[in-house]
Amino acid sequence: MNAWIKRLHIYAGLLSFTILLIFGVVGVMAVLLPPPPERKQPDFIGRTVPFAVPPNASDEDLARAVWQKLSPALTGPPPKFSIRRDASHNLLFQVFSPNGPTRVTVLEQEGQVRVETRRNLWWQYFNVLHETNIQSNIPDIRVRLWTYYNEFSIWTLMFMSLSGVWLWLVSRPGWLWARVSFAVGLALFALVWMVLR
Repeated sequence: MNAWIKRLHIYAGLLSFTILLIFGVVGVMAVLLPPPPERKQPDFIGRTVPFAVPPNASDEDLARAVWQKLSPALTGPPPKFSIRRDASHNLLFQVFSPNGPTRVTVLEQEGQVRVETRRNLWWQYFNVLHETNIQSNIPDIRVRLWTYYNEFSIWTLMFMSLSGVWLWLVSRPGWLWARVSFAVGLALFALVWMVLR
């Protein structure tokens, strides 16, 4: 049985290696980079698209109709929290993808939509991939497959943690540094738990 647990431990690690590496890179970048408001961002690039506004549409219906017409790659429908009106009573919303955000302004009087996109930098791209999970509302099959892989990696990480402890206990439980590492890890977790409660 231990031989099978060892094999599964190794295979789980290899199958989820890339995404766990992304988790690590994102964590390191979050520590090394300045706070989000101070980070330099690429500029938005804009364009205008003709659009006939449907009569008597609610803001949410209008935002969804614009999103369906534009079909921005790898995005889901506009979230309710991003739909609003500006001082000129133009409808505004944003949609998000791993590649970057898209800002949309519906210019109803002109029969046009202004679309502004910003390309994420590489670390922002990885950060969005890290955050994208199976609760995401993005229907694109490429993003859906990624969310399943992301979920799989979380379960494999838990499995590797438990199987790693098991393999240690059945092979080298007497190693002093292994016992010290395990004890320190538990103590740090308990300390963080108590401090943050």
